[in-house]
Amino acid sequence: MKRDVLLLLLIFAVAIAIVDPRGNMPLDDDWDFAVATWHFAKTGHFSFTPFTATSLYAQVLWGALWTRLFGASFFVLRCSILALAALALVVFRALLEKLPLRPWMRFAAAAALLFHPIFFWSSFTYMTHVPFVFCSVVAAYCYLRGSTGLGSLAVIASFFIRQTGVVTAIPAVLLARDRKSRMLAAAPLVVFAVVWPILQHGESGFHAQPWQAPFHGALYLFDHFSAAALFVLPLLIPAIITAPGALGDRRMVIGAVLLFLARALLFLGFANPPWDPILTSTHLFGNVFTNLGLGPQTLWDRAMLGYAYPIHLREGMRLPLTLLSAIAGGILLALVIEKARKAIAGGQPVALRFGVLHLICASGILAFSQLWFDRYTIDATWSLCFVLPLCWPALRSSSSAARVRQAIAFVALLAFALFDTLAVRDYLQWNRDRGQAWQSLVASGVPPLNINGGVELNAMARDPFERPRRNWVIRNDYVLSFNPMDGYDIVQRFGRVYSLRRRSDTKSPPPTSNWR
Repeated sequence: MKRDVLLLLLIFAVAIAIVDPRGNMPLDDDWDFAVATWHFAKTGHFSFTPFTATSLYAQVLWGALWTRLFGASFFVLRCSILALAALALVVFRALLEKLPLRPWMRFAAAAALLFHPIFFWSSFTYMTHVPFVFCSVVAAYCYLRGSTGLGSLAVIASFFIRQTGVVTAIPAVLLARDRKSRMLAAAPLVVFAVVWPILQHGESGFHAQPWQAPFHGALYLFDHFSAAALFVLPLLIPAIITAPGALGDRRMVIGAVLLFLARALLFLGFANPPWDPILTSTHLFGNVFTNLGLGPQTLWDRAMLGYAYPIHLREGMRLPLTLLSAIAGGILLALVIEKARKAIAGGQPVALRFGVLHLICASGILAFSQLWFDRYTIDATWSLCFVLPLCWPALRSSSSAARVRQAIAFVALLAFALFDTLAVRDYLQWNRDRGQAWQSLVASGVPPLNINGGVELNAMARDPFERPRRNWVIRNDYVLSFNPMDGYDIVQRFGRVYSLRRRSDTKSPPPTSNWR
């Protein structure tokens, strides 16, 4: 194994130790995937809740294997994903060997994937994104080295985790050099058409009326590329500063940036009240990246009542960060359009053509889902981690421009590494605190259904397999929160989290709340 691969894994191991993934608690939506995994490990049968939107079968098998070996706990499932994240980095670094990049560029590209905020955060959960990216990276590696059959098997595995994985086969079909390769590359499309009925369950499908599709597609275009650009800044900034000519037509770049800025200003409420369902941008409130934090802050006072998270971005700082992501998103879209134009014309490295086609296909299919979260960007744009370095001009490593580009990339990567590690450490710590607060109330005799502890714990307190799905009414007799609340007495404090009891004369907030 190459020394830079070992260094990359060592850096990941240090980050894992700092974050500290211990604790038997659900994170975001992984409670849903965990109960399906434990059910399969126990019974040998697939069973999904009404809330499951992903296809999930392959991940259930992976998690069930770890469950049978090490026991049923969220910590075991997190370890299974951390192992896949490490394997994804190794395969991605092997993929980079096939590309015309200098060694330091390969290391920077692999580190950019590791410290992509969504990839890093989801590595510490049992969410589907890291398993999906692992299968997609394996598929790309196989396709680019000419092993089309193995690449197609990896694509098939990917859409048994997230249905959108099928799009990875499209660039392989379009770039196939002969009829046999084209048929092998097209095999996942045929398999997908056959198995599509069993991939649909729970919440999969459209989330809005058909007439709203163009509006949601436009929303997705802006928010998706703004978030994607923000998350790969260590690779995007060097390309902008040291190779502006690579962006193509300057008028197109300026037009895209102005369009994205206008969209961002709509979000800020200058031209439209915030949170309009069609016009509002959410790339600072995208479910995972929230107010300069990593991890959905789902306690009731933060998620439903608008209280401030203990560590949050001040209003005055949201404007420059929003505008930065909008500018970067416009530049990124212009770059993708320029590279797509050149890819169609030919004469570009096959890896660059593959990556650009993947970006277009994956972003396009997700736009039609009519539902956007920032965590979806990693599914569609992980390939930016090798596309952007391929856009840097081939300069001698001793040239001043190359040294500037190298310095910018590594300073930005260091900043991202520190932010990711500390933010995810904070996320896991307050979730451990919340788990202690919940367990303390239950141990004192409080019924779990009388506690509003956030969506993850409230979901686990019910029968998640109950059908037909109905709206859950959550009692607010006891509330777990980041802050003391009017109308509630403090029972106990666990780190960041307060355990609160509702007073009998409290009228607001209401005694119950609905979830979904």
